[in-house]
Amino acid sequence: MNIIYIHSHDTGRYVQPYGAPVSTPNIMAFAQDSLLFRNYFTVNPTCSPSRASLLTGSYPAKNGMLGLSQRGFSLKDTRQHLASWLQQNGFRTALSGVQHEAGGFMDAKSPVAKSLGYQTILTDTDNRCLEQWDYRNAKHAADFLRSYDEAAPLFLSVGLFATHREYPELTEQELNTKQYNYLAVPPTMMDTEANRIDTARLHKSLKILDDCVGIVMDGLRQSGKNQDSIIILTTDHGLANPFEKCNLNDAGTRIMLMMKVPGRTHLAGQVSQGMVSQIDIYPTLCELAGLAIPGHVEGVPFTSLLSEEPHSTRDRVYGEVNFHTSYEPIRTVRTERYRFTKYFDLQWPQYNLSNIDASGPKTMLVDAGMSSKAKAMEQLYDLYYDPNEKNNLVGDPEYTQVYQDLKQDLLNWMEQRGDKFYSPQEYQPEWQVNQKACISPSLRSDRDREFATQP
Repeated sequence: MNIIYIHSHDTGRYVQPYGAPVSTPNIMAFAQDSLLFRNYFTVNPTCSPSRASLLTGSYPAKNGMLGLSQRGFSLKDTRQHLASWLQQNGFRTALSGVQHEAGGFMDAKSPVAKSLGYQTILTDTDNRCLEQWDYRNAKHAADFLRSYDEAAPLFLSVGLFATHREYPELTEQELNTKQYNYLAVPPTMMDTEANRIDTARLHKSLKILDDCVGIVMDGLRQSGKNQDSIIILTTDHGLANPFEKCNLNDAGTRIMLMMKVPGRTHLAGQVSQGMVSQIDIYPTLCELAGLAIPGHVEGVPFTSLLSEEPHSTRDRVYGEVNFHTSYEPIRTVRTERYRFTKYFDLQWPQYNLSNIDASGPKTMLVDAGMSSKAKAMEQLYDLYYDPNEKNNLVGDPEYTQVYQDLKQDLLNWMEQRGDKFYSPQEYQPEWQVNQKACISPSLRSDRDREFATQP
């Protein structure tokens, strides 16, 4: 069977099938024809580490992608990439659009991108207009599907830039009519006019994403491959807002996943409550395709959730952050009811502004003194009572045992993996890492970098 992997940037669960107040009819139609996962978690809420984890089936501390690929971080072994493994096992592999596991995430033509295992590169070379670039890459993928007539099964990765910032601008008419005043902003954001305008721009980016999903799905149906292809629709992490992207909370790590599997018609229109980690997709695809699971894979297959009598294979998921644009080692464990998170950089208890993408919502918080705010270095939340993770229970006598158990579990998980949360002497000169005091995530000059001498 073929495998079609459609992925977006920074979308979280902000689409119609998860109840977001936005119209995404093509994504909704796909959800109603597939299995939707309500408890699917990224292992790292930053771009390259997230994607590298899904596509190697292992955590960043093992696969080597500790930060962004365009900032000098890389996989330890590109042969562990899913495209490479499928190619070794007789698949034809193709990429259209974004990959973010090697070099610049739009640089699909480079030799390093081909080293990931993609035999055919469909990605458009002209990415000056990102909105049109997504449409062209979706069309290239659809055309390729319609023309593909080889006997070998196909693995096609369709990477869309939407909904990454910067979002499309509002037109003069859209600003004048002020229809944005009737939108609900994401729940992590204060309801102001500026943030409603920002949300209206997000909606425009979501329309591009939805249109492109529709283009690819039309190509699949017209090719006749719709019924013999595993189709995955997902994203890398939460929205590019403060307190979401690059945060080990549900807003940053609990993300969309919809999956259609040939011959399993009972899954259509169903939802799964089972906990699934991003690293579980790789071994699940191997099982469904009848392939061996490589030894480097740390995930566990969730094929049991695809049966007519589903049962969970996990009772908890783990997550990590190491670098986004600057150093910020964080680890978390999340069960059905609780989340425990620990920050390890004791020298920097303030919010790490460099690791928050530039945006209007961020500017509002910076102007309000965010740089002087300290975060709790250990956090425990009871999600039954506090799903938005606002009431930190560390130090609450009622939760002492829960705190001790989850903290020990997290430390054991780290020790088993040889995770030393990256002491300064392990910095590499090719890593382009901002100083933690930077407000802007953009790397402006050598003065904004920190290496082994300035952890």
